[in-house]
Amino acid sequence: MKMLAMSLTIAGILFSVEALNCNKCIDTRVSSDYPSMSAYLQDLLDVFSNCDTEEPVSCARFIDACSTTTVSTVIDFGSFTVTAEMDQKACGWQKQNKEAECNKVKGVLGRYIPGDLVCRIETCTTDGCN
Repeated sequence: MKMLAMSLTIAGILFSVEALNCNKCIDTRVSSDYPSMSAYLQDLLDVFSNCDTEEPVSCARFIDACSTTTVSTVIDFGSFTVTAEMDQKACGWQKQNKEAECNKVKGVLGRYIPGDLVCRIETCTTDGCN
């Protein structure tokens, strides 16, 4: 009987915890020392940006953080440079190995994006904080 009561108490605690709501979207930014190129590239990348239109999603109950993975690079075209940044926002974990995750991201994107990729992962723990 004690075991049943304890199980019900634990289940009640687990199910009463509200799920965290996080943004789940992608945002892109481009800047350049050549303004018309910056505007052109931003127009191309806008189709990948949806953070302005997406509502936060309810994460699984075991998720303890919202995360933002930001990848950036500077591409030198000779007569001008372009700085491109992308944020991927999602549900995440506070204790994830951020260095290992960034190495995976740079390994995948590095095949397609020229320049030295810089990656950082930030986490937060309140609804919609990312």
